[in-house]
Amino acid sequence: MVVRAIGIAKFLLDTVSQAPVIVQVPQTAPEPWWKWLLQTVGPVAGGVWIAWLGSTWNKKRQHEEWIRDRKKEEWRELLKAAAEMLRTVSLGLDNSELRAQRVREGLKSATQELDISAASCVFLSDLWADEAKKRRFHDFLRKAYLFAERIDWSLTQSQYLMHPDPDLLDQERARGRLMNVQERSAEMDAFFNELTEFNDWLRKEAAVSLGAGSYV
Repeated sequence: MVVRAIGIAKFLLDTVSQAPVIVQVPQTAPEPWWKWLLQTVGPVAGGVWIAWLGSTWNKKRQHEEWIRDRKKEEWRELLKAAAEMLRTVSLGLDNSELRAQRVREGLKSATQELDISAASCVFLSDLWADEAKKRRFHDFLRKAYLFAERIDWSLTQSQYLMHPDPDLLDQERARGRLMNVQERSAEMDAFFNELTEFNDWLRKEAAVSLGAGSYV
């Protein structure tokens, strides 16, 4: 019996050792096409988008800087003309007569220069779009033109009083010239103060417009 059992066991071992061993390897499912497309094209598309975004931002910044430079140029012309008006009316070292002659010869042309500079401005929309500011600017221009004409008339009257007039006594002519000089000096002082205030206002508007903060 033992010999028979050993023989059966040996037979079974030989059978098992000769049988092929089959190993089942699970097959991997193929990846979807969109995943491959994302992995291949994604980095390239991302780089292109970042480059486009940077280029767009740079162009926008350059355009804003270009606009700001144009505004600076226009403000410079306005302030330059306004400063020339102020210089023309300033006291200086001249006496009243010479000062009046300086105003007579230079104020009208300086006012015209400011007027022309303002008419050629196209980038100062923050100034011209505000009706109150626009009115203040042009009202002062009209006042400057009228003041220049008034000084011209005053000097003409002084020159007339310097010549003999059969209808006027010498004393009357002298008193008339003195009153004329005093009134003209007072008018020039008053207009100089208004012009100084106008220049300060214009510089303040320029500072705000260019983003330099409030002007004090």
